[in-house]
Amino acid sequence: MVILMFDFLKSLFWKEENMSTETDCTPETKVVKQRIADTDFVRKYVVCQSYGELAVELDRTVASVQQRANKLRKAGVALKPYAKAKRDIDVAGLNSLIQ
Repeated sequence: MVILMFDFLKSLFWKEENMSTETDCTPETKVVKQRIADTDFVRKYVVCQSYGELAVELDRTVASVQQRANKLRKAGVALKPYAKAKRDIDVAGLNSLIQ
């Protein structure tokens, strides 16, 4: 009875194009980057002028190098923060949009 019910429901909802005879059993290969030693990170950090430059130098994302620098600072490493990029804000133009 249960098998008949299953076959009935399967015939209602399962279409032949959903059935595949080929299976893809190849495992996805994930590229894992080597961990950078703290000493190498600090050496590169001191030489670079921004997180973007450091990220390119270490082949990492900006967020990952920022996180690593913050982690090292919390651990007590005296890394000086990079100078913040100056943003020119058009205050008058933005206020004119509001009014």
